[in-house]
Amino acid sequence: MGPLAIYREGICVRNYVTLDSPLLVLGGFTGLFWTAAYLLIVARARRDKIYGMPVVALCGNLSWEIINSFTEPPLGFVRPFPIVWLSIDAVIAWQTVKYGPAQFPRLSKRVCYGFFGLTLSFAFVATFQLNKVFADYYRDHWGLYGAFVANVLMAALFLSMFYSRACTAGQSVPIAVCMLLGNGSAGIAWLLFPPPEVIASTFQACLIGGALILNLLYVVVLLRFSNRATIRTLVPAVCRQADSPRA
Repeated sequence: MGPLAIYREGICVRNYVTLDSPLLVLGGFTGLFWTAAYLLIVARARRDKIYGMPVVALCGNLSWEIINSFTEPPLGFVRPFPIVWLSIDAVIAWQTVKYGPAQFPRLSKRVCYGFFGLTLSFAFVATFQLNKVFADYYRDHWGLYGAFVANVLMAALFLSMFYSRACTAGQSVPIAVCMLLGNGSAGIAWLLFPPPEVIASTFQACLIGGALILNLLYVVVLLRFSNRATIRTLVPAVCRQADSPRA
C-alpha cells in the first residue's frame, strides 16, 4: 500500500507535532473549547429540563466520534479528543431521550425514540461513507473533512433550534462562544498546519468559512435576543424559566 500504509502507521506524522509547535497549542484550544461547549450544553439542558443539541446534529456528532474513536482513530496528539467528546455526547443523548418527547406532544414516546434511532443509524452510515470518500479523494485519515461537514450542519441546526423555540431554553452565549472558538482554532490549525498527505481544497476553505460564519451569527443572535421576552414558543414554561433574569 506504499505511502498510505506508512502514513496510517504514524511514520509520516512522527515529526508533525513537537512540544514547541503552534499546532499543539491550536489543537489544545480546539479540544478544550469543544469539551467546554459540550459540558455547558449538559449543564444548561439539566437546568432547563430540555435537550440542548439539535437531534440531527447530535446523531452526526455521535457517528463521527464513534468512527474516529474506534474504527478509524486519528493519529497523533488529537487521538484522545473523540473519546472524550463521545463520553460527554452520550450524556447529551441521554438528556435528549429524557427530555425530547416533551417537545413533541403530538408524538408518542415510542415514535420519538424510533425517529431518534433511525436518524442515528442513517447518520452513522452516511458519516462512515463520507469518511471513506474523503480518505480516498483527499487522503484525509484524520476525519477533518467529515468533522467540518458535521460542524457546518451543527451550526446551522443550532440557529434553527433557537428560532423554532424562540427563546434561549437549552442554549446560552457561552456555549455559542465555545463552539465558535473551537471551530476557529481547528480551522486555523487545518489551514496553516495541514497534516501530511491531506490534500487542501476549495471545499476545505468553504467548510471552515461556513462553520465560522454560522457560529458567529449564532453568537450574535443569542446576544441580541437573550435578554428579550419570548416572542413565540412551543414550550412556554421552559422558555419563561430560561429567559428570566437570574440572581
